[in-house]
Amino acid sequence: MIDKILLYPYYAFLKIRNGMYDKGKLESAVSSVPTICIGGLAAGGTGKTPCTEYILSALRSSPEWKDRKIAVLSRGYKRKSKGFQLVSADGTAAMFGDEPLQMKKKFPDITVAVCRNRAEGCGKLDSDIIVLDDAYQARELRAHKNIVLTDYNRPLFKDRLLPFGTLRDLPQRLYDADIVVVTKCPESMDPDQTREYAASLGYRSYDPFSCEAVTPHGKMQHLFFAYIEYLPCEPIDETTDSRYLYAKSVILLTGIAIDTPLYRKLSDSYTIVKKFSLGDHHYFTRGDMKNLSKAVAAHPLAAIVTTEKDKQRLMGNRFIDKALFKRMFIAPIRMRIHGEEQSGIFEREVTAR
Repeated sequence: MIDKILLYPYYAFLKIRNGMYDKGKLESAVSSVPTICIGGLAAGGTGKTPCTEYILSALRSSPEWKDRKIAVLSRGYKRKSKGFQLVSADGTAAMFGDEPLQMKKKFPDITVAVCRNRAEGCGKLDSDIIVLDDAYQARELRAHKNIVLTDYNRPLFKDRLLPFGTLRDLPQRLYDADIVVVTKCPESMDPDQTREYAASLGYRSYDPFSCEAVTPHGKMQHLFFAYIEYLPCEPIDETTDSRYLYAKSVILLTGIAIDTPLYRKLSDSYTIVKKFSLGDHHYFTRGDMKNLSKAVAAHPLAAIVTTEKDKQRLMGNRFIDKALFKRMFIAPIRMRIHGEEQSGIFEREVTAR
């Protein structure tokens, strides 16, 4: 009860703010080119970056967009630069943020930019379509298509607003999106399980074959269920010695919101002899690197495994002993939509004008 009392001013602020935007009393800009917003109602860990990468791949291979200029616009969370910046692959996470840098390295032919003000950023991009990373709360810009992600393991309507929960917006805003993706689902789900989960989100009905869901207000949305696929570990750079993975012992180093699924996946094949779980987007300190070196000294045959996002902050880190890269690997991931037909529907909906 006390949390509801303390959270009421925040709840009231969000309710009023959203209502003013919905009624047009606060104005939203609209980009002159199509925009796809990928966002979430909870802070961190919903899988926005894998989803963005999935959509970029779909756009690049679609007849509509493959020969057009595609751009990504991100806030560039925790970057040290200011204003609008075009991301370069040889830049640093400190300059652009770890996620924009990761996307630029994966998609070098796509323009990636960072700007806190999304409306301003869109106006500075020379592109035919813009993917807005984590912009659902940035209501100064109205996207042409909104995709909202929610974590299967953190039921949206059982969560609470920050700081007592993880929500940074009202859960009812889920129904304002065009497409909803339930992320981090089990790798296997049957139609009855998806119907049951859709009902827990408040939908009146859900057809798992057409992926059409009806909200409590009678609006039709497309609802998809997705899981994370873990790919084989890769060397962090050209100095890595792949033989370290044969030892079957691993030191896990992460600076992401939730690393439990990665820990469980690695545990299927390796013994985790030490685990460092640091905050999301954490910039590794001298102390962190000393602790990592101590763990390596205690387990001289162990490989170090980290994430793609953490790699962006490790490669330019001035405190890390570069000799550690010899035993360091990344665990790549990608988002997969449940069902081949459902994947096709998702890609058609995302790439359609």
